[in-house]
Amino acid sequence: MLDLGEKGQALSLHRHTTSDVAEAEKFDFFCQSICEVYTGITPERSSAALFQTEFEMLELGEVVLGVMRAPGHKAVRGRRELNRHEDDHVFLNYQDIGNYYIDHQGTRRLVHAGRPVLIDNAKSFELEFDPKRRMNLLSIRLPRKIFSQHQKKSDFADLNENLDRGTEAVLIRQQLRLLGETLCLKDLNSAQYMAYSTIHLLMRLIGGVSSNFSQFECDTSHNTVEALIQYARRHLTEPELSIEDLAGAFGCSVRTIQSRFANKGLSFSRWLMQERLRYVAYRLRSTRREDQKQIANLSAQAGFRDLSTFYKAFKQEFGQSPRQWQCSIP
Repeated sequence: MLDLGEKGQALSLHRHTTSDVAEAEKFDFFCQSICEVYTGITPERSSAALFQTEFEMLELGEVVLGVMRAPGHKAVRGRRELNRHEDDHVFLNYQDIGNYYIDHQGTRRLVHAGRPVLIDNAKSFELEFDPKRRMNLLSIRLPRKIFSQHQKKSDFADLNENLDRGTEAVLIRQQLRLLGETLCLKDLNSAQYMAYSTIHLLMRLIGGVSSNFSQFECDTSHNTVEALIQYARRHLTEPELSIEDLAGAFGCSVRTIQSRFANKGLSFSRWLMQERLRYVAYRLRSTRREDQKQIANLSAQAGFRDLSTFYKAFKQEFGQSPRQWQCSIP
């Protein structure tokens, strides 16, 4: 069972800054403060410019969130660091502005802004940030046990490839961006829920067991039917949208989503189908009646993968085919 702390617990953000540190000591202070989270990583200055930094840390049970704002520099975890500081954690790093390079097990790659990357802290690596701009890096320090099925693999290359594609990958990027903004606003309880949601999505992406999170549910203020519906409407045109996606985005179980809809006399699957059909029906009002291809296009825009399924569902809902319904509009 993964411990993310108790929901509703009092949380505190540990903050380190070089604002009140003598100029000659700023870099050394920075190195010492980040070692609390980034075990066994050696920063290397890329310029002699003033090293003004901020580092914030939020502890959530076995998980630690860290936000680093500093001049661009290089960070190294090599053979020396591995021997001095053994550490078996995995980091999920995210920066929404500015690209950087990672050199991991002999492979150098460019990490684009807004793209998360997993780093195995039991292996050597180097990170290189642009020395001409400040970095704003969000890191989630994760216990290795959630990657249990990958423990025997030599690297996390396949996992990082998965972080570049698919619905879960998109949702993870969105959650990480919001998590960074929430930490900036010092809304720590919301950050706790978002961290849970992010890790839940990550486990789904890597094929983990979501039951690890069964005892950490969002409260009703975060997953009301209204909030769930607003989210689903924003993603209505995605054919892959599912109740599992909502559960992952809101950090709760599928059963919780079902319960919220049931309390309103609804089922999610039925609501989603009706919402997609109503979307097409509304758009047909402004579509030329002689343009038959528009009906097929609208059904695809509404998230229907199969045209015959759409026609059948539309007739069941409205008692007419899309063409007949369109012709009946005054």
